[in-house]
Order: sequence, then structure tokens, then C-alpha cells
Amino acid sequence: MEWIELVIKIGALISAAALIWKGVTILIHIADDMRETKEYVAANIKNVESIPTIERHCLENYLTGLRLTIMNKDMPIGERIAAGTAYIKLGGNGAVKQYLINELHINEVQKDLEE
Repeated sequence: MEWIELVIKIGALISAAALIWKGVTILIHIADDMRETKEYVAANIKNVESIPTIERHCLENYLTGLRLTIMNKDMPIGERIAAGTAYIKLGGNGAVKQYLINELHINEVQKDLEE
């Protein structure tokens, strides 16, 4: 019976050692993942600084699409006026705004819509 108890104790020690080894390897992997994440964020922090530039480019692209809609005579007049309203609200200015005022009479349309 003594040898069975010895086998059980040896098995318990091996199991405990395996459990400790697994816990250590998990902690090492977590620390390694945290280090990699920190390095990734540090390397890509410059992308965060470019967000205002990306937003400005998106607005410029949207305004360009609105300008194309406004100036395209094949588009329905309602869509052109809706695009013109959005264009002016977003700060669109210049020749397209003058075209909206002089040719599409957007100021008169907006007054009619408000009433």
C-alpha cells in the first residue's frame, strides 16, 4: 500500500507542477500581448493625428458631389435644389452658390418652404 500512496503523491506533485507551469506561460503570453499592443499603438499614433485631415477631405468630396448634382442639367430640379441647400448649409460658396441664387432661385424656394 505504501507504493500506491507514493504513486499518488508523485502524481499530485506532477499535476501541481504542470498547473504552475501553465499559469506561468499564460502570464507570459498576456505580458507579451500587452507589449505588442503597446508597440502597435505607439507605431500607429500618427494615424490619429491625421483624422482631421481625413474629415476635411470627406467634406470636400461631399461638396464636390453636391456641386456635380447642382450643375448637372439632366438631374431633376428638386434634387438639384436639395443638393444646393445642403451645399450652402455646409459652407459652399463661390460660383456654384451664385448659380444657385441666380439660375435656380434657391433663396425664393427656401422662403416658400419656410412658409
